[in-house]
Amino acid sequence: MADSKIESLVKEGRKFLHDISNKILISSGLGSHVLSAVKKGKPIDEKMVDKLERSMNALNLIADMIREHRSFLIALAEESTGSGPTTTSATPATPATPAPTPAAPAAPTASATPAAAPKTAAPTGNSSDSNSGTPSAAA
Repeated sequence: MADSKIESLVKEGRKFLHDISNKILISSGLGSHVLSAVKKGKPIDEKMVDKLERSMNALNLIADMIREHRSFLIALAEESTGSGPTTTSATPATPATPAPTPAAPAAPTASATPAAAPKTAAPTGNSSDSNSGTPSAAA
């Protein structure tokens, strides 16, 4: 593989990890706010439900980004070896996790997983940062 190709892959990989890390911090911060309030015996109000929904949206984006990145890596491996599709098991669907409260399900994310992602999931991760908010701003 040419050095420029490797440099490009490293840059894309670092961006992917950065985007995933941001979503994890958002989800963790929002979840911590809700957990702290629940531990103090505060009733679950609309603000807490909103924080939980935003946390779940961030986690769903992470799952989408990982799925897209996995597809990208599989396609890259097939391209570099010249082989056809590998016969690995199908990507398991994201397990359904029960909602922490009987609130309405989280709104669908803005990014739908494309059938075959030729690039990393970088655009997906950036598109919703403004929607997710930050843990400190949500307090």
